[in-house]
Amino acid sequence: MDSLTNFTVWGKSWFADGWCGLDRFCREHGLAGIELLASGATPEAAPPSELIGGVHLRSLGSWLPLAGVAATNFGEGSQRYARAESYGELVRLRAQELREAAVFEPQYAVWHACYTPVPQVFGGPVTLTSEQFLPLLARLVRDVLEEYRPSFPVCFENAWGVGLDYSDLDTLQAFAAALSDLPVGLVLDLGHHLNVRRHISTPAAACEELGRIAEGAERKGLSVEVLHLHWTPPEAPKSSEDGPPPDDPTAFFADQDQHRPLVDAKLPQAVQRLHPQWVVHELGAMSLEDHDAGLRLQAGALRGEETR
Repeated sequence: MDSLTNFTVWGKSWFADGWCGLDRFCREHGLAGIELLASGATPEAAPPSELIGGVHLRSLGSWLPLAGVAATNFGEGSQRYARAESYGELVRLRAQELREAAVFEPQYAVWHACYTPVPQVFGGPVTLTSEQFLPLLARLVRDVLEEYRPSFPVCFENAWGVGLDYSDLDTLQAFAAALSDLPVGLVLDLGHHLNVRRHISTPAAACEELGRIAEGAERKGLSVEVLHLHWTPPEAPKSSEDGPPPDDPTAFFADQDQHRPLVDAKLPQAVQRLHPQWVVHELGAMSLEDHDAGLRLQAGALRGEETR
């Protein structure tokens, strides 16, 4: 199991000696490298490939209308996908992003397997279910990988709205089975899972939930290749299930997805039970000092170090 942390090309400015500083930072924290956010990454701007364990692909945004499905989304996705005018163009653009990611020689790529229709997620009428969405996503994945099949697995992550849900392993299993002949895998973002289950309100309970997911996945024969590790404290703003959408739903969700360190003595055992290939310390730090502090807490807890 390799440990990584999230990073962007803009973080280079955190170090006086550039990517040499990032290499030193990873070694100081016992990390094999980083999971790189694709936005802004070019061969000229990116860290050395030996530091890149994974690449996180851009958001597709509101792509279902291109597949003939009338469903809105809270976000427009990245600029490259917002301008797509047809389903075929969407497929070509995603395949091209995978080609670009391949230049970095990653061990995996991450693709958000979700769609977040508004106002449904704020208690409005149900317009889309995971059972409807995931076959559409599977079709898109198959079309993209027919256009370009990478040498590394594309791993699908749970997030806001409908899509992969580690409390609905039957539907998740059906999605994985539909793509079993392709180079794909699964990501569990524990923070995303917990953010819509705010009754799980302590680090110890979060670790117990991780163990429960691992037990269920094992029963279903599911392998989770990547774990995104973080959590949001229970005092953070909670979503409204019966109120109208806010003026800026994207910012509203960001307030509830704070990517804080998860620290508890039960963490090593829970992660080991899931047995991912990669653990990504996915922290929401906006400075090197905060990122360093968060890693000392969470990576230390994962190593079983005493926390105070």
